[in-house]
Amino acid sequence: MHDVLEGVDWEEQPLNQDLVRKANALFSNLPNLNEIRIDQCLRDPKPVENVELHVFVDASKDDYGAAASARQLYNDGSNSPKLVVSKSRVAPI
Repeated sequence: MHDVLEGVDWEEQPLNQDLVRKANALFSNLPNLNEIRIDQCLRDPKPVENVELHVFVDASKDDYGAAASARQLYNDGSNSPKLVVSKSRVAPI
């Protein structure tokens, strides 16, 4: 949504119709958030061959973000990456 709001003049009246259309599309999809399901278990109940921990970080002087995920490699060749934890901090503008 950030890219939609870029360059918007908040004093503009009436609102740009393209912005109204994009906002209505976003708001109409909000009820679908109830359909999102997140597994709480980090691994499937099958034999594990290997487990990898992947950590991604980025930072600037005022902000940071980090995410860790575990990727299980199973004996049948399949894999299952799962988000373990994430954290971010953005400095106020």
